[in-house]
Amino acid sequence: MKSKNGIKEKFQQLFGIDLRSLALFRMCIALVIIIDVVQRFRDLEPFYSDSGIFTRILQMGNYNTNYISLNMISGSLYVQAFIFLMAIVFAFLLLIGLNTKLSTIVSWFLLLSVHVRNPILSNGGDELLRQMLFWSMFLPLGACYSVDSILNPSKEKLPSKMLSMATIAILAQIALMYLITIVFKHRTEEWTNGTAVYYALSHDHYITPFGRFIFSKPELMKVLTYGAYWFEFIGTVLLFSPIFTVFIRTLMILAFILFQIGMGSSMEIAFFPWVSSISMILFLPSQIWDSLILKINLFNKVSDSLNKFFFSSRNLIGKLVICKKIISVKQTLGLNLIVGFLFVYILAWNYWTLYPKYQIPNSLQWIGHTLRIDQKWAMYAPPTRTSFWFVFVGTLKDGTKIDVFRDGKPVKWKTPKYPTKTFKNRHWRAFLLNLGWFPNARANILPNLSWYLCRKWNENHSGDKKLSKLETYLIYKEQLPDYKVSGPHKYFIWEYYCN
Repeated sequence: MKSKNGIKEKFQQLFGIDLRSLALFRMCIALVIIIDVVQRFRDLEPFYSDSGIFTRILQMGNYNTNYISLNMISGSLYVQAFIFLMAIVFAFLLLIGLNTKLSTIVSWFLLLSVHVRNPILSNGGDELLRQMLFWSMFLPLGACYSVDSILNPSKEKLPSKMLSMATIAILAQIALMYLITIVFKHRTEEWTNGTAVYYALSHDHYITPFGRFIFSKPELMKVLTYGAYWFEFIGTVLLFSPIFTVFIRTLMILAFILFQIGMGSSMEIAFFPWVSSISMILFLPSQIWDSLILKINLFNKVSDSLNKFFFSSRNLIGKLVICKKIISVKQTLGLNLIVGFLFVYILAWNYWTLYPKYQIPNSLQWIGHTLRIDQKWAMYAPPTRTSFWFVFVGTLKDGTKIDVFRDGKPVKWKTPKYPTKTFKNRHWRAFLLNLGWFPNARANILPNLSWYLCRKWNENHSGDKKLSKLETYLIYKEQLPDYKVSGPHKYFIWEYYCN
């Protein structure tokens, strides 16, 4: 009997999640959503409206029609702005834990909608954020440190930790991301011969000053290649260590966060390091909360102040609660069965990405596409060896040549010190990199892009300063072994007459 209880307790320790960890995870993931939506808002017209580059007709004609998106109901700029504002509102409700379950579901659906509306802006960070939010719908994110918990009509004390099929699924999802990547890396020559970091940091369109420093150290890059390879595998396994669980897991959480900070400091890879680090919060042992975090006076003071504020305002806030339910961490059998099926489904999907002959039946693929739990974790496996950027040469009516993408500055063909700085922001970088990687995307999108750039320029200029012609050039170089480089090469790809 003791042995069975011991196994049960150990299983709960390994696959259960502390409610306080869920609360902190909720707040962090909500902040990421808010920042993401605000950043996307800056490019609402070019990327999400029919008056921009990536129109709905272009989306429907070139991407999976099984995907569902609220953003596809209208191409109006105002409708898109309203949907984005909705996303910010519900993410804020998720942040404070008001109507948490509804806020999580709506935030997931609106995030999914934005990703479907313009898929070429997404990267690994967006993919991971979407998966984390999906599994969060089945978890009681508002059970602790939330408005919902303050308004909870039940006086029954909740357990500090919960175990369900959903906690298993979300922790396994994080582990899958690293383990599947390792299998892809194991098949890649650059990871087995120690050159992967060398080629990854050769990407001028991603590299930062810190990354440039590491790129100058060949021996260090070789150590980092093998170190990253083995750390992702061993570190993931140790997160579920059955012995010295608290100590080893805490050490691995810190190691993974430092690992992601290192990657984010050396390359411009958007939200991926942040979402990966936030995901590690779910592994925080209860003992860390009990023995360390709650002893920090500042944390206690902030928590107590917020509790007092919301408790004193409970009558007013209570009116905002759509459905004031008793908070429970117990999961019904039906819900566990649904989550269990979805968990097995993503295991099968990931296995399919590794071994294409074991394809999920066509009749079941719609589940992955509709819920956007279709995923492939092959980051930098293999790392591409090509760097590129674009130069948009505009010819004014008076014959002057300008760089349209750099606000009309003189055209420069010389390689910029940091080409990543030539992109307006991370979404323009993702957009243009996809044009560089995929010739079919260039053929489909360049006409709209050229038309849009001409229109925006001519709306703000008159007479001889208007654009008459726009030429698009792709500048690329290939990294060779031993710091040798082929290029840069100038490749003319498109000409557009603005009239």
